[in-house]
Amino acid sequence: MKILLLGLGNIGKVVAFDLIQRGLVEEFYVADKYLGNLERFNRDFGFSIQGYKVDANNLVELEGVLGGFDLVVNALPGRYGIKVVKAAAKVGIDLIDISYMPEDIFVLRNLIEDAGILVVPDAGLAPGLSNILVGRGFRVSDNVNDVMIYVGGLPIENIPPLDYVITWSADDLVDEYMRPPKVVIEGSVKMVEPLSGLEEFSFEGVGVLEAFYTDGLRTLLHTFKRVRNMWEKTLRYPGHVEKMVLLRSLGLFSDDLVDGVKPRDFLVRLLDMRLRRSGVPDQVILRVILRSEAEKTIVYNFYEAGFDVYGFSAMARSTGYVASSIVSLYLKRCLMGRGIFPPEYIGLDDDLFNEFKLEFNDRNLYFSEELIG
Repeated sequence: MKILLLGLGNIGKVVAFDLIQRGLVEEFYVADKYLGNLERFNRDFGFSIQGYKVDANNLVELEGVLGGFDLVVNALPGRYGIKVVKAAAKVGIDLIDISYMPEDIFVLRNLIEDAGILVVPDAGLAPGLSNILVGRGFRVSDNVNDVMIYVGGLPIENIPPLDYVITWSADDLVDEYMRPPKVVIEGSVKMVEPLSGLEEFSFEGVGVLEAFYTDGLRTLLHTFKRVRNMWEKTLRYPGHVEKMVLLRSLGLFSDDLVDGVKPRDFLVRLLDMRLRRSGVPDQVILRVILRSEAEKTIVYNFYEAGFDVYGFSAMARSTGYVASSIVSLYLKRCLMGRGIFPPEYIGLDDDLFNEFKLEFNDRNLYFSEELIG
């Protein structure tokens, strides 16, 4: 099995480290726009992984790199996601994708099926683990009416000026605040305003946070069409949303050129410079709630905090190890067939879910399940 990882950022490093350390892949390569990332990775961990320099904006160049591999794992920012899917289909290579692409993967269903490849989209934390837990909830509970997903990655201590530090792609972070979320309200799919739906949320040991709609349902909108209400909300410290709304109202989310510069690009660069602070421990919170007609409620909770012995953040581990666990399922040939395979399908299948849980727990990550009513 010959695997190529695209992108060696905070999340990609965890995926690469995990697959190499476990000896899961005989031939493992990395492709990145900046080969200095690979040089530092090899130096930091004593590896000798080989890599390719690739500009993912160049579809021909991307196709040329993918050729000859059995599987590609995409850990690039979301804006490259659709290009990677098209390139994978062109060369006939299976894909496990972590990118937070703005497009609906199902618009490429025919392309993917005609290419005869398997694509697992949104194989991260949320979407990703959240989807798996939603699928599990539907598997063990009848007539689910309402699905609520709450997720957040936060510094353990509230840090000004935005009460936040960046532990993943700054580009995808800003996109999360800009992209109109799709939610289900009273049986209808609706598009709502970004940063709307504000409510208080409490998590034991963390305290009171604020939650707002984000675009995390994605494939769930295709898989579970008969729910009454379904949404994802992102968690932040109280007051964060007000500050982001201010930045948006000032035009800093805009793609319209101002003196030759896109304000959004400038904001992404600025946030990456000011909010990416090494040494600041973070925490990841995920709660998935499913309510059924019988007034029974299933609650899944996941919490991870701090750095591990390798220096990986909670967010990097929580996202990267979901992806590498899914890669492990693929290598064990648990994921078979062709076409789009959303993560919730893992939760809907007892054998797949149990195998995923074993992989996840083997990486010292755990979630709880509680039945109420």
